[in-house]
Amino acid sequence: MSCLFWNFSSGRRHYLYCANNQLTSLDVSKNTALERLECQKNQLTSLNLSKNTELNELACMLNSIANLDISACPNLVDAYKKGSRTENELTGVSYWFYNHSPNYLSVDMDTTVTTEGVKIGDVDNSGAVNATDRMILARYLAGWEGYEAKITNKKAADVDKSGAIDAKDRMILARYLAGWAGYDSYFK
Repeated sequence: MSCLFWNFSSGRRHYLYCANNQLTSLDVSKNTALERLECQKNQLTSLNLSKNTELNELACMLNSIANLDISACPNLVDAYKKGSRTENELTGVSYWFYNHSPNYLSVDMDTTVTTEGVKIGDVDNSGAVNATDRMILARYLAGWEGYEAKITNKKAADVDKSGAIDAKDRMILARYLAGWAGYDSYFK
């Protein structure tokens, strides 16, 4: 295994490079001043960034990270929400690259990125639960091409918190939006 940690007195202060090492876990919680982390091409299933508030560059694609919470990293949130999203490829595997210079984020295409507390029903991470979310969820469940990528927050799509995104989630969301009594309890 090879990992490199640089601590420069000028320019980038903290940079951790540990890509392509078959790592199954990585604890960066003590590196609170970490600005750049490259941990791609490992076997990570989770990555806790809750203490890494200075992080502005993250490459964690080509892992098995299902959910990535970047809410404690304002620079990464900025890249994710305001930056351009492009599909890139490395060793034949596609991933998302979000760039809002000088900040960037690279994640697997099936990774759910959370930028703030999960807002149930907000499947496109727009900040609002509305008819667009219902339409995206319905088309995703119907198997329409391209709609899996439009569900950028899979936790939010699992409205009933059953662990699966299914027709019940679509029904609850539709009834909530239509104002049916009792359905607002799912969205608190």
